[in-house]
Amino acid sequence: MASIINDRNNTSLSKYGKVTKHSSYGQLIIGYDGCVISANNDLRDMLQSYNKPILGMHFGNAFSCFATKDNTIDCGQNELCQKCKINRLINQGYLNNSTTFRYQYKHQNNYFCKWFDLSVKPIIFKKDKALILTLHDVTKYIIENIKLKNKLEIDLATGALNKFSLMTKVDNLIRLNHEKSFTACMMDFDDFKIINDTYGHLTGDSVLEVFSTISKKHIRRFDFFGRYGGEEFVFVFINLKPSQAVETLRQIYVEFNSYLTKDISKPLTLSCGLSYIEKATSEFKNGTELIGHIDKLLYKAKQTGKNKMVTETDEYYF
Repeated sequence: MASIINDRNNTSLSKYGKVTKHSSYGQLIIGYDGCVISANNDLRDMLQSYNKPILGMHFGNAFSCFATKDNTIDCGQNELCQKCKINRLINQGYLNNSTTFRYQYKHQNNYFCKWFDLSVKPIIFKKDKALILTLHDVTKYIIENIKLKNKLEIDLATGALNKFSLMTKVDNLIRLNHEKSFTACMMDFDDFKIINDTYGHLTGDSVLEVFSTISKKHIRRFDFFGRYGGEEFVFVFINLKPSQAVETLRQIYVEFNSYLTKDISKPLTLSCGLSYIEKATSEFKNGTELIGHIDKLLYKAKQTGKNKMVTETDEYYF
């Protein structure tokens, strides 16, 4: 029966380690205790651990995983390690298997993030038993995919989320979120046709783009907004009540109106429908139902004078 090797200087496995030096991938050998026996130069280059002594160290400590907090925590002991795909493959016995994972590490006081394809295979060399990890750096491909995905989510004319992405996020918030309350707002430009007819559609497109740019400046990083269609935009403010969301919408309007007066003499106002969604008491089953509800509130704002923000019970003015 093959023995589980713990001796970092074991002659058999050190010979096997020499073979990995000629691999076109990053490879290392670790014992079943998770400690490094051998690592080739490609792996060291990938994780910027050129001259660091790593033999005998756990993987995360050897390669400065951010979860080890500058090696003050042993690899596997941080609660973040429960989600580590490397540990999962090894500890749960998913050998002869592969996965793609994100690895965050620290080098010269800076944090880096890379993605790798990882495969784990058991090896037996004479009487010694260990694991060989093969890593292929796929960071550039993952980043390209992320950029492409982001482009597919964006309305190219305005830079806001497109309708599909917007509805997906709203629907997920309704269906999957069990904690966060939020205010949803549907906003529409009043009499926007006047802008298109007077100044042309290119100017109209520019107005919408500027509105989107200004909106991005004022919403928080966990809020979101998108173009629902035409001149209609939907905003979602996480953990804000309508009275608080109104203040943000006012700030957007003030800056936007300041821009308009430089180039456009025609007055341009906005109308909004807002609703506060409290998860514990929400009556909406999906995003479509919510959008239909705030669309009715928007219609109410239009029918009762425009240039206002309307909830189920209150009215606010810009």
